[in-house]
Amino acid sequence: MNKPCLEVHIPISPTDNFFNMVHYLVESFRQLGGELYNQTKFVITVGEGVPNKKFNKYLTWANDYRIEWRWVEKNLFAKFNYFATALQRFRYSYEADMVLMLDADMLITGLLDNIVERSQRTQCFIGKPAENHPFWRKTREFSPEIWWMKVLQNAGFSEKESIPPYFNLGFLLAPSSIMRKIGSTIFYEMEKVNEVVEIPTRCQVAVSLAILRHQINYDEVNLKYNFLCAHPLQKKYKNITKSELRDIKVWHYAGPKGQIQKQRDFINPKTVEKFLRKKNLNHVSRHFQKRLRFVHREIVQKGLK
Repeated sequence: MNKPCLEVHIPISPTDNFFNMVHYLVESFRQLGGELYNQTKFVITVGEGVPNKKFNKYLTWANDYRIEWRWVEKNLFAKFNYFATALQRFRYSYEADMVLMLDADMLITGLLDNIVERSQRTQCFIGKPAENHPFWRKTREFSPEIWWMKVLQNAGFSEKESIPPYFNLGFLLAPSSIMRKIGSTIFYEMEKVNEVVEIPTRCQVAVSLAILRHQINYDEVNLKYNFLCAHPLQKKYKNITKSELRDIKVWHYAGPKGQIQKQRDFINPKTVEKFLRKKNLNHVSRHFQKRLRFVHREIVQKGLK
């Protein structure tokens, strides 16, 4: 089997913070993604806005990479808000064999060849199970099982249907044909979820419904392909070893609190530099800081040329 080519799809809002995170993500892939980087195209879907005359001039750094910018359809954004930015990615006509959906707040720190080839070989949708069930904010009303039953029945599934797989949206990988199947009903699934409950994680629930509806084969990966180092999870990983940290392929620095904060530390290269000078970090944050330093150094050097 030939080495697969890859499209990486990233949803963002048109802010300095998001543009900067994309810069660091793509540069990290260039540095640490190996040969796969040379067969990868990055498609950035931008919500809430349209390109203007200053766009290309403002984002001159993007000329160093295989990046294509796309904007969310206005009617979809008006209907689904920023959720449309994440879901529109599933409706594209892909050029590559494989499609990887990534959040912007991620850093590539290892080779992805094995997992991409595994997904192609098995023809499976691959993701990491979410850390919590999607209805955790609504458990005073009903149990998670009852919420799932309500959503599934509203979406037309049988009462006997089992709870579908539920993945974190940050890292989703599949052959392009499977992503297109999901995209064929993804906004319908979203509408069915909205009719029952409005929760921040409803995009993930919509993907679950599409997997179930199209009877898509799926597989799970462990945390090394989506290491969510958000504040509430730092304690969970307090016993993680140096060897395990070195083996992480994708860091996901989501979360508004804690030692790593994307809205504070990734506004621009200067704020990244400030984070890199911080002391007294825990062992997880120190390892992230170490990996980020190499990426930052290259970005700064390119900016000086």
